[in-house]
This record gives sequence, C-alpha cells and structure tokens, in this order.
Amino acid sequence: MPNGRVVSIGYNGSPPNMPHCIDGFCPRLVENSPNGSNYDNCIAQHAEANALIWSDVSLRMGATLIVNGPPCFTCAKSIASSGITKVVCFADSSYAQWPQVEQFLLQAKVQVDIVER
Repeated sequence: MPNGRVVSIGYNGSPPNMPHCIDGFCPRLVENSPNGSNYDNCIAQHAEANALIWSDVSLRMGATLIVNGPPCFTCAKSIASSGITKVVCFADSSYAQWPQVEQFLLQAKVQVDIVER
C-alpha cells in the first residue's frame, strides 16, 4: 500500500462465463485433492492473482499484499514478478506446500510476515 492507500482488491472466483466451485464445478473436490496440496487443478482465479491483474503496476511497486491465507505457488510466482515486496498472511498449518512457497518468496526478496490466528 504505497502512501497508505489500497491499490487493488481481489477475490477467489472462476473466470467469467465459467461455473464456480460453489456451483458444483470444482475439480479439486471431484479429484478429492487433499487440503493444502498443489492447486494446479483449481479453476478459480485466486484473490492474489485477481488483485495483481486489476492493479496499476506503477502503484504496486514496493507495495504490501495482504492475504487471508498463504499464497499457492502459482500466485507466489506472480507476486515475485509483480513488484510486491511484502506479503502478510494468516498461517495455515494444513498447507503442506507452504514451506517451499515461503522459501521461493524469500529467495525472490519478498518479505513474508505470518500472522497467527
């Protein structure tokens, strides 16, 4: 948030004109994917990606991204490439891939602050 301003917001949701998971179209549910496993089979655009897509790149340079849970690896790659320099998120002990995602963000020089609930 440069200058203490919100630059963008995002939410989890399917691309336009596609059914949403709550409409019964969830590949992760159909495949019985374990909670916290790889999200490559998720059809939803995650909140982090939506926030980045709809933000002005010049306003997000050096900004902080605040998320309600740890980002998946796909979102982490976008975050690392976006100009975001800090991620703040709630901890989620069930997210098995988090240690690798966190290490990736740290290697990309993105500060990570974990908030316990």
